[in-house]
Amino acid sequence: MPEKTYGTVITSSGAALIAACILNGTKLPITNAAVGDGGGAYYQPTVAQTELKNKKWEGEIANATISTTTANMIDVKIIVPADVGGFIIREAAIYSEDGTLIAVCNTPDTEKVAISEGVSGKLVMLMHLIVADISVLEFTINPSLDMVSAEDMAAAISDHNSSEDSHQDIRAALSNKVNQIITLGPEDDLNTITTSGFYRLNGVELNIPSGCGWGTLSVTGDRNTALQIVSDHINKQFWKRTYRNSSIWSEWIPIPTATPPQRYVLQLADGWVRVNAAEYWRTQEGLVIVTFRIARSGGAEISAAPHPIATLPEGYKPVGYAAHVAASTMTAVPAVVWVGDDGVIYASAAQDIPGSSDPAPGNWPGFVATMVFCAN
Repeated sequence: MPEKTYGTVITSSGAALIAACILNGTKLPITNAAVGDGGGAYYQPTVAQTELKNKKWEGEIANATISTTTANMIDVKIIVPADVGGFIIREAAIYSEDGTLIAVCNTPDTEKVAISEGVSGKLVMLMHLIVADISVLEFTINPSLDMVSAEDMAAAISDHNSSEDSHQDIRAALSNKVNQIITLGPEDDLNTITTSGFYRLNGVELNIPSGCGWGTLSVTGDRNTALQIVSDHINKQFWKRTYRNSSIWSEWIPIPTATPPQRYVLQLADGWVRVNAAEYWRTQEGLVIVTFRIARSGGAEISAAPHPIATLPEGYKPVGYAAHVAASTMTAVPAVVWVGDDGVIYASAAQDIPGSSDPAPGNWPGFVATMVFCAN
């Protein structure tokens, strides 16, 4: 039996509305969510779907937030009320203001009990949605769905405070006086400071990085091993050194601070022009991000065949193969953008897109996409 997989699919109807909004600079109102039992069995959602297999509940969306871990992802919170139940949830969906099915996902079997069964409670679900331009989605949410009642909050606080295991970290911190700050002056020698703690530096002169006598010192260790970190309040720098089982300290080493990644202009292949920025860069975690909105030169047509867009330099080519569902501009035709391990970026529409005689590049057929992948 094939392994069951779960995920979210943007429907063809949803992709068309999103592409139209990107093109026209408008918003797509998302107002409702729904869950169903999948007709009684597991299934894989498809882009052709216009409705859930067997809808059991539909209502307002509790919340929608931009993901902090994945580019162009929105986390949609769906809360099924306590008085709804008596079925197994296997599918969920979100709808636009006019009732169009925008996205659908399948879920592991999740029982939703009803009050009549003797147990009830709200069920919280998260639906992850990735689109080319999240700014075009406008969610209507009802925050009250996600609120805890005053009675439940009071009970939870009371249970927590009465537990013998609560606040152990605070009690330990107070008992060990880790919050105590000791002031060091010109007569204090940092070579003798090996006890863990936080120290205020008021004009320290002995064995301190040059010009760093005013600031703070953090020490971790004991008389055998220690790590010192100095924060220089004047020059806005950090320094560190170590001590191990001897009377010799290591040299002070500056600690580098983070800087924003350098962005580079994506050099487009012949036949393409920029509508907005076409850029690529590498994050501090080693991920490569490529983003662009481009159009065909002179409004030329786009065929359904693969079109080379650009070539990434060494150090920015993916490990293996990276693909991204994109939006084609000027039309509602679905498209895909991908890059191979040779660094060549391609784009292809689901069907031929006619050219445009409009003189503005923003009205010529093209593509918009953001890609994130690991580089070689």
